[in-house]
Amino acid sequence: MDVPLLFRLVGTELVFTGIFMFSVAINLLGKSESKTAGFIASFAGSVTLLLGWYELFVLGETFAGTLGLIFGTAQVSAGIHTYHGLSFKGLGWYSVFGAIALWFYTYQWFTQGLPIWGFFGATWALIFVVFIPVSLKPTPLNAKICAYWLIFCSFVSLFIPGLFLMANLYGFV
Repeated sequence: MDVPLLFRLVGTELVFTGIFMFSVAINLLGKSESKTAGFIASFAGSVTLLLGWYELFVLGETFAGTLGLIFGTAQVSAGIHTYHGLSFKGLGWYSVFGAIALWFYTYQWFTQGLPIWGFFGATWALIFVVFIPVSLKPTPLNAKICAYWLIFCSFVSLFIPGLFLMANLYGFV
């Protein structure tokens, strides 16, 4: 297994997940059209989903690949729901699953001595956690809390680390 290749693929997933998070956050704040945000979210989610499948079935990387599938599925679904103006209730319940899965990932990273990935995992688990009330009990306050958390994560734990990984600058991991 070519570790730099896997890091570059994961970096690409992080960048596109950051793009997804930012476009959804801006939409939650009412600063973009739903169709535009939904299209961007679906496209970014499709990249994440395809790379997750590649990691899983071509590279045999079950840990990274499954994480890409968990996020990619949520992103494509959120993009389609946003584009078509559909209810997010189903995605809210999926977020319960996503949060549980991400806490497992977080625990694994911390116990394997990978604190930066543990930090990322915790921020990503909280993405799913803050999305639950937005989906199941939407209020302007829930949307605002979720949006600002997504903006924070889109840069701190997704876009910026993803750029470093894509550039083969993975010394921080």
